[in-house]
Amino acid sequence: MKKSLPEPDMNVTPLVDVVLVLLIIFMVVTPALESKVTLPTARSTSPADPNAEPIVVSISETGVMSLGEHEYPAEELESRVRTMHDAHPERRVLVKGDRRATYGIVARAMDRLQRIGVHNVGLAVKGPQEGKS
Repeated sequence: MKKSLPEPDMNVTPLVDVVLVLLIIFMVVTPALESKVTLPTARSTSPADPNAEPIVVSISETGVMSLGEHEYPAEELESRVRTMHDAHPERRVLVKGDRRATYGIVARAMDRLQRIGVHNVGLAVKGPQEGKS
């Protein structure tokens, strides 16, 4: 009598374990890849009108808006920007978003500025020399 050889059996348990570990890794890493605002580098930083200094509104990572070096509540900042813009309507308003601020925070700030009547709103970027550091 011949001895019968055992039938080969595929064990899929290690494969399932590896796939589940990879799934967990992707589920943990994907939210961390949320896009943030990174200021682009400009080739040229010559303003349209060198005599008209722009109004700079800075936005922190948490969405706190400031004018120059001073933080203001949203309503007070809006009234200050409106007053400055009404006095000199040709002045541009630059929005300077924090590197870690999300696009939504910056977009909401730009929307607020446009709703109060400021239509010449731009994004601040790093100059060519600043981008190399």
